[in-house]
Amino acid sequence: MEQNPTAIVVNGRDGRGKFAVGNPGGPGNPHFRKVAKLRRAMFAAVTPDDIKAAVAKLVEKALEGDVVAIRELLDRCVGKPATPVTGADGGPLQVQAVDRAVFDVEGFAAQLRQLAEQRTDEANGIKRIDT
Repeated sequence: MEQNPTAIVVNGRDGRGKFAVGNPGGPGNPHFRKVAKLRRAMFAAVTPDDIKAAVAKLVEKALEGDVVAIRELLDRCVGKPATPVTGADGGPLQVQAVDRAVFDVEGFAAQLRQLAEQRTDEANGIKRIDT
């Protein structure tokens, strides 16, 4: 008569290598409760208006040319590139200065603000209906 492989328990695991009934599965994350408490305190302290003000400041710095702010804004709004962006020779990407008269800075800024508002609304569970 063949034994049920799930009935054999070795080192707290059954015959298929899964945790056996009654195995606690390890201690888990010892910092979970502390981190959860800190996270709740942070959410209680920060309002949606605080987030909007912080995003507005980030957009302002990005538009002033702050590379770190530009990177952060694009990473948060558009997402990080799946593969590194490189130049034609595989080296660093060379970027030429953009003529403000040709590039619609105000239009770009408006699109960034709209995108940031949409992301904030989505995070707060607000569904925006464009008319």
